[in-house]
Amino acid sequence: MSMWETILIAFAAASSAPVPGKEQPITIQWQTTGDLVEVKVVGLAQKAIQLTYILEVTGTSNTRTSGIANLAAGTPKTLSTVRVRPTKGWKARLIVSGDRNYTVHQPT
Repeated sequence: MSMWETILIAFAAASSAPVPGKEQPITIQWQTTGDLVEVKVVGLAQKAIQLTYILEVTGTSNTRTSGIANLAAGTPKTLSTVRVRPTKGWKARLIVSGDRNYTVHQPT
């Protein structure tokens, strides 16, 4: 596990951001850094699982990224990182499909 992933999981546990786990193995975590918002797609599964995801971030520009997440049990993994300049009403949407299907919106 990288130092960044360790810090990210600790930060998520201390904040109101959802932490990936049993119910939602992949989720969004975000933080403001300087004049940018950094949005991360983070995975953490209780058992090995393969899921697909689409991340859409809208701010001063629109960004869409997707991928296949192969998650090992108990191993946190950063799947994608997007940085945008936050505008009023910026938002991120994560769509997950596979063994579990759900959508996560941030900020809530």
